[in-house]
Amino acid sequence: MSGNRVCSLIFLPEELIADILKRLPAKSLLRFMSVCKFWYSLIKNPNFISSHFNHHSTEGPKYLMYYADYDEYRVYADTDNFDRHLEFTYPGIQLIVGCCHGIICFGSFNDNSIVLWNSSSRKSLTIKRPHCNLSNDENSLFWFGFDVASNDYKVVWVGYTTNQAFETSPIGVYIYSLNERAWRRVNSSFELYDGEGYAIGYRGEYLNGVIHWVALTCYDDREMPELILTFNLADETFGTFHLPSEIIYVQQPFDENMGFEEFLRAPGLEDHVDLMVVKRGSKNCLMALHEDLTSSTLWVLEEEGTVRSWRKVIYLRKGFVKKIVNVRMNGGIVMQLETGNVVSWNRRRRRVIHVSSEQMDYVGAYMESLILL
Repeated sequence: MSGNRVCSLIFLPEELIADILKRLPAKSLLRFMSVCKFWYSLIKNPNFISSHFNHHSTEGPKYLMYYADYDEYRVYADTDNFDRHLEFTYPGIQLIVGCCHGIICFGSFNDNSIVLWNSSSRKSLTIKRPHCNLSNDENSLFWFGFDVASNDYKVVWVGYTTNQAFETSPIGVYIYSLNERAWRRVNSSFELYDGEGYAIGYRGEYLNGVIHWVALTCYDDREMPELILTFNLADETFGTFHLPSEIIYVQQPFDENMGFEEFLRAPGLEDHVDLMVVKRGSKNCLMALHEDLTSSTLWVLEEEGTVRSWRKVIYLRKGFVKKIVNVRMNGGIVMQLETGNVVSWNRRRRRVIHVSSEQMDYVGAYMESLILL
């Protein structure tokens, strides 16, 4: 952009300038912060950041995929050909927790720190975990998301203990506010057990101001999926609701006369549930992927007011498919094959698109962000 054009644009009404700039990519706006003081203050303004996010959130989704063997992130656009949008790296990652509004959350086992990283600005924020000493029989989980009510990004850290009966109870819940740049302890608690113990999956999914984790029932030293644990970032409280009844493990006595095929179909054998957020039409939905030795089943959560219900949308017999990764807006299924290849398969169009040949370790929604860490 030439100097004369910049000067001409500066003399436009401020509202019009803001309306023009919000349509530009985040990376361009981060460069344009040096144009003048007004642009700098505008692009840093929380209201403008929210307006920019809302404008670009209506675009087609993008998918962030992490390849641990190459320490590389790739972003694919949900176009007809599933085009690769960009690539970047962040060295030294040990655990990727997830991505919210373009901010990627990492965990480090070496110094117990949490890292928030904006891949658009290449800026990061390292957060020391709260001062809560955990013994060998105590664990922790954390995630982060956006609280619309306070216009604030929050990291949730939960320390919990599991006793000999596998009963889980919290020993401390802490919130890190990006606005305040500080931890505070909150008086939230949860009780997941009712005669049986529960373990909690470390990777959650953020949707509409709520973080969701899978809670696993402990049966005979096996962990079986049963509940979803939630944390509402606005009122900072926990909640639970059940997974689809078809995938909740029902304990059955072992029958030594059971045939091999019947044994493979027995509930609870190598059951695994992952949560994912998928864009369906104009809104994002929570999905539960249930996998066992013989099949993969995908369920979508439908909500009418306070009433929740699950609907089965995809069922695949295991064979050449190792894992369903995500579902595209056109109904295509992104999946990893037993060969290690990642492909996008559209059943209606009978079309397969090759995505990559490498083992993928994480996939999640992605968008560019103006959040200044």
